[in-house]
Amino acid sequence: MTSLVIVESEAKAKALSEQTGGAHETLLLRSAPMKVSHHSNAAKLYTGETGFQFVPTEAEREFASDLLTNLYKDIYVALESDQQGEYWSWMLSKFVFAASKGGKGIRRIHVSGFGAEELAEAFRRVEPVQDNAAAAFYIRSLFNSCLLRHLHRLIGTVNGPGGLPLNFTALTTLFLLEEREAEAAAFSAPAKWQITAQVSTPTGAVKVRLQEAYGITDDGFFRDQGEVKKALALFAGRPLTVKDVAESDFTIEPPMPYRLAELLHDGYVHLGLGPAMVLQALQKFHAGLPIDGRQTGLISAPFAVIPMSYQVVLFRIRKEVSTIYGSGEMIERPPNGHVILPLLPGLAGDHLQDVLSPNERQLYDLIRGRALASQMPEAVGRNLLMECSGGDCLFQGRSPWLTEKGFLKAFTRSYDLYLSPDCPLRDLQADQQLAVEQVIPEQSAGVTAEYYTFDSLCEDLAEFSLPLESVLILMLQEMLDKKYLAIDARGGLHIEGNAGKVIATLNRAFPAMKGINLSAYFEQTIGEVVSGRKSLDFALKQFDQNFIMHGVPLVRVQVPRAVPVREKKSKNIIKSPELESRKPGPTAESASQLSVEVADFRVIEEPALVKSLVEATQPPAAIDEEKLRAEAPQQAEEVMGEITRDSAQPREEVAGEARPPEEESATRVEMSGEDEVAPRETVETVETGSAPVAEDAATDMPEFQEAEQETVFEEPLPEPEESGQQAAEHIAADAAIAEQPPAEGLQGRPCPDCGKPLMLKSDRFGRYWVCSDYPACRHAESYEIGQQKMDLPCPLCGQESLTVKRTPTGKKLYVCPGDGCEFMAWSRPHAVTCPGCGSPFLVEKKTAAGRTVLRCPRAGCSYQQTLDGAQMEREGAKALPPAKKKILVRRPAGSSGGTGRKKVLVRRKKG
Repeated sequence: MTSLVIVESEAKAKALSEQTGGAHETLLLRSAPMKVSHHSNAAKLYTGETGFQFVPTEAEREFASDLLTNLYKDIYVALESDQQGEYWSWMLSKFVFAASKGGKGIRRIHVSGFGAEELAEAFRRVEPVQDNAAAAFYIRSLFNSCLLRHLHRLIGTVNGPGGLPLNFTALTTLFLLEEREAEAAAFSAPAKWQITAQVSTPTGAVKVRLQEAYGITDDGFFRDQGEVKKALALFAGRPLTVKDVAESDFTIEPPMPYRLAELLHDGYVHLGLGPAMVLQALQKFHAGLPIDGRQTGLISAPFAVIPMSYQVVLFRIRKEVSTIYGSGEMIERPPNGHVILPLLPGLAGDHLQDVLSPNERQLYDLIRGRALASQMPEAVGRNLLMECSGGDCLFQGRSPWLTEKGFLKAFTRSYDLYLSPDCPLRDLQADQQLAVEQVIPEQSAGVTAEYYTFDSLCEDLAEFSLPLESVLILMLQEMLDKKYLAIDARGGLHIEGNAGKVIATLNRAFPAMKGINLSAYFEQTIGEVVSGRKSLDFALKQFDQNFIMHGVPLVRVQVPRAVPVREKKSKNIIKSPELESRKPGPTAESASQLSVEVADFRVIEEPALVKSLVEATQPPAAIDEEKLRAEAPQQAEEVMGEITRDSAQPREEVAGEARPPEEESATRVEMSGEDEVAPRETVETVETGSAPVAEDAATDMPEFQEAEQETVFEEPLPEPEESGQQAAEHIAADAAIAEQPPAEGLQGRPCPDCGKPLMLKSDRFGRYWVCSDYPACRHAESYEIGQQKMDLPCPLCGQESLTVKRTPTGKKLYVCPGDGCEFMAWSRPHAVTCPGCGSPFLVEKKTAAGRTVLRCPRAGCSYQQTLDGAQMEREGAKALPPAKKKILVRRPAGSSGGTGRKKVLVRRKKG
């Protein structure tokens, strides 16, 4: 039976076909093949085995169709051995398993190199797809999307200066670099002065360092320039006399083959190549180049999620060492961990001028030379230490003398100190005079804290489950280009201005989780989900709530409010109900102009799976390949049709997908200046013991203020909320439910306990059904229908429509019928987020004036708004003291002024 191999590049497909003699067909996958969603109540979701739905993306729909057409073949996945490759392999494996109804599986191969022997070894070592690793990647992407939503809410953007995406990988990298920079600044020693002199010997010049100056220093360091001048005066114009030359043996162990982080370091320090250029060259070397008429890989895989076998490649490397330097210069030294090796060690960079650029050839020679050096003996030599004196000063100088070059015959990078052909101190004798050619005073910080290098940074990032892969390398290059990161001549990594701005802003936005603590909390939460200690959806809600509670918004979110019309009237006049009823309400046109901008605090829940695509079936019998080949196109077309219909059904967004807020415009309502016409007879209110209230007192809605004027982030754009018209339609629907007549089928139906007909009765609590065989049968039930569906999704889970139930006394309550959701409200809820506390819903309440408003149900939050979306002050929110008794004074219409005596009718209002 023929086989099909899925790869992600044309170069790999060509190399696989030519190196295996066309034994395998190839299928090219260029982007993510599937959209993944999960079932919120699936058991053991973290294992990645069940609870997921896979639908082909639009870009790879043709690929999915070709894959289903070839289901009768043996299918292998040879994608890159990194996290993304494992994630895509998992998608394909589950999709094929579901499409074939459990009758077909995909096998994973990890290709160490695209050579004939390496490919044969890869097909012999077939591995299953790592479901748990792929599920962990999916879970991490959901939490990362949630983090981005909160960053947009708090700082107004998800990108830093220059457009750097502020995802978990970038933030953790910046936090680690900033922490190391702070450590280096805190523990670095103050700079001290030293004196170095260059002296001449019969075999060359050598530098010596002042170690002691009588009466000034005994360790060679000077506190200031004054002490330096005093020491210089002690030996100025005098030659130095050799006191002793001591010898000691040393050995230099050969380096192991390059790891990826080490190659990034040496590529930048020695060749001036950035991380992105190194990565691009490695991908080109690995995928293969035309050599002697065949597409052949030059190096082993730069990434690996499992240990690779290098026995075949190491044998060729040792053979090449014996050919070039002799069998005496070859030793066997297996590498530790994953390394990068040349598949054709006999091929030097000079032989690849037609297919590689000069920079690429130099990089390839680095890889080849270090791989050869790893299988060669150590370098051996003698270290000469000379002591000399002049005046009252003592000097020391060192010089290595290499006796056996060993591996330095093949690899000399970073070993220039040991490669001098002559040793200046080799032939010196005691009491020999040395002339001073130059004196160099210089400042030195002594022992300083080590800054991050590519190697040490990647080791710390691995503790946060961030391996050194393509995404991380490209992000480091972007940081270099956008002035977040700088690299010194020794390969040390330093943060620059833009990194400091981002870190300072995030520390203000998350004062309880500053710096690396934010990344630690993120990783701890994901670890709890991946290990199965917490369910995914519960952890997402908890993660979201913690960010709501501990996040501090740094940008202003405008929440316009409609200021109520204030009539010109006496402060003590109470309006009559008749006058209130004549007051014109807001028109539909003016109500439609109001739009409230609020921050979105809701968690987007996962949609429930319509059906499971994975069905357990019996293993298939013997396969007729010709029959399957003929039926495959028709079956693939049917499966793709079903998938298309399923994906066309409207569903909610997947949790974790970042939704860009839509821009809304808020307009103010022009207030009418008309005076209220007072009736002929008015009622005046006199409050006992109360102070007069100031007119035109206005209370503004609290707004998020910017922490700094020079902030580099944009203001957030809030998401649209439920409009007032929709809220009014919900009220009308609720009234229809309340007034719905009883179903005809309930009248006279048999008792569910004894079978006799039910009778309709009523009492002070309302009407109800009772068994006609009472008191022998005491069955009774409410007259109202037990529960009714509403066209309103649950504000918490968003998966079920709310149902209306009634208590035995007839009181309504709104509950969610979904499994695991405990939502319940006594007032009708609306899917409107509270801008004050972040509650995902508001409820209907009636004010003292009889108006229906939306109010926040959380204790301690006084936010309320009208049905058309206008924010309003909560009635009685400031009336903390108990209500005071009022005296109503009714004046006749004719006694509105003058100095004469008035007849007053006093009527006390009940307190």
